[in-house]
Amino acid sequence: MNQTQTPPFAATAISEGTDLRLRLRGELDQAAAQFVSLVEVVEGACTDDHTALVTDVGELHYCDSSGIRALLEAAEYCARRGLTVRTVGARGIVRRVFEITAVIDALGVENDTR
Repeated sequence: MNQTQTPPFAATAISEGTDLRLRLRGELDQAAAQFVSLVEVVEGACTDDHTALVTDVGELHYCDSSGIRALLEAAEYCARRGLTVRTVGARGIVRRVFEITAVIDALGVENDTR
């Protein structure tokens, strides 16, 4: 990959104690949302021991309306299972998109302290 190419989208779910951390990297847009279901990623990794979904968007470079929908669907899936939903690492354009679309509360977006 050269310096001008955008990194591909990747979603990884990692168990960290009682937290299920969903780490997102690249661009979460319509193209990515067609190939990667965040609900399926979360569903495949979530256990009865998990009490929270922590979505880490620190390496997410872009998010469009399809990405917002995918994030909301994953958050709703976890909320129905009784998990607390938090989003960390939101800054720059991604945080601005969250603010403009008024999903800060629905995604449990925390302030970035970096």
